[in-house]
Amino acid sequence: DAGLWIQYIQAAEKAQACSLVSRICGRALQMHPNNPSLYVIAASHELKQQSHSAARVLLQRGIRMNTESVDLWTEYIKMELGFAELLRRRWTILGLHEENESMHDATEVEIGGEGDMDLEKPLPEDNEDDSARREILNGVLAKEVITNAVKCE
Repeated sequence: DAGLWIQYIQAAEKAQACSLVSRICGRALQMHPNNPSLYVIAASHELKQQSHSAARVLLQRGIRMNTESVDLWTEYIKMELGFAELLRRRWTILGLHEENESMHDATEVEIGGEGDMDLEKPLPEDNEDDSARREILNGVLAKEVITNAVKCE
C-alpha cells in the first residue's frame, strides 16, 4: 500500500534518519512506480539534502512514468524556479552580476613594456558564462518544462 510507505517515510523523517528516508523512497518507488506523490516526496527529501540534481532526476523519471500527472509537472516547475532563485542569490553573494558590470566600466590598466595588456577585459568564455547565467535567471529552464508539459497534455 502506497499510503503505508508514505507513513513510513514520514516516521523516518520525524526521526531525522536521512539515509533511511532515501532507502525507503527508493524501495517505495520500486514497488509503486506509477504513484506521483512518492516521486514528489522523494524529490522533496533530496532538495532538503541540497541535492538538486538528484531531485531533478527523480522528478524527470516520475514524469516519464506518469506523463499526465499535473502534480509532477507542477512540482518540477516549482523546483526549477526555486533552483533559479537559489542560483540568483548565490551569484549575488559571490558578486558575479556586479563583477560583469564593473568589468565594462573599469578603466584600462596598462602594463609597461612591449606587451600592453588590458587586465580588466573579460575573456571570451566569460561572455558565454554571463549569457548562460542570464538565461537561467530569466527562467529558461522553467519555460522549457512548461513547454514540454503542454506538449504532453
